[in-house]
Amino acid sequence: MPAIRIRAMRTDDIPFGMRLKESAGWNQTEADWRRFIALQPDGIWVAELAGRDVGTTATFIFDTIAWIAMVLTAQAFRGQGIATALMEHALRWLDRDGIDTIRLDATPLGRSVYARLGFVAEGEVVRYEGTSRQVTPATPVTRLTGPDGLPGIAQLDQEATGTNRRRLLELMCAEAEVTTLGIRVDGELSGYAMVRPGTRAVQIGPCIALDELSAISLLNAAAAHASGAPTFIDIPLGNRPACRWAETAGLSVQRTFTRMKRGKPVRENLERLWAGSGPEKG
Repeated sequence: MPAIRIRAMRTDDIPFGMRLKESAGWNQTEADWRRFIALQPDGIWVAELAGRDVGTTATFIFDTIAWIAMVLTAQAFRGQGIATALMEHALRWLDRDGIDTIRLDATPLGRSVYARLGFVAEGEVVRYEGTSRQVTPATPVTRLTGPDGLPGIAQLDQEATGTNRRRLLELMCAEAEVTTLGIRVDGELSGYAMVRPGTRAVQIGPCIALDELSAISLLNAAAAHASGAPTFIDIPLGNRPACRWAETAGLSVQRTFTRMKRGKPVRENLERLWAGSGPEKG
């Protein structure tokens, strides 16, 4: 069998990445791939076999915490060790960088691959889908524009996720197609949510809030922004009020991801984490 070659992904590889994710039924857009490359240009890879592109993976470093995502293999080449080769390449690269914790959200198809590489389950993330019922937010929600709100967003996000994702949030805030919503109490930001288009559904998330009233108001505003379009939202199973909001809004469970880690645990506050940014970066 020919050797698997792994090389850096470039922007002209995005159409290949889109074909892979379409085959898998995922929701990412070309803008998502561009953001991945901008966020970690030296950490996104394509696998080649016998001169053909056959797989991808992506890594994102946030100080001492890293995420692995977009582990995709062309359907005709599955079962030939390509996903494992990509993962081993990513792990060697992250280990050389001295990363304390590596995390990912695993589909049922990938869970056994990650377990063999030393990952253990931390919990579950539930993807809800559907068309949300329209409810007027109980607390006024505003649209945050420009860089002014970024420090408050980044601080709230790090306190909830235990991860410094400022660079990711900065990139998302700068994208014209990403809508950022916020709630202020006594002049201080008490929560934020982002809404962005996907190829299959509008993606709500991340959503971080200090209290339940702010969170539900943000989620109702985000659902209204979707304007009746199909919607995805990824919610940690440990946040039961968030799951209840999704069910009350008329959404149903599409599937469950297993959140897995390799290395030190990360101290999250799931009571404040009402929706993830998607299975790519927590």
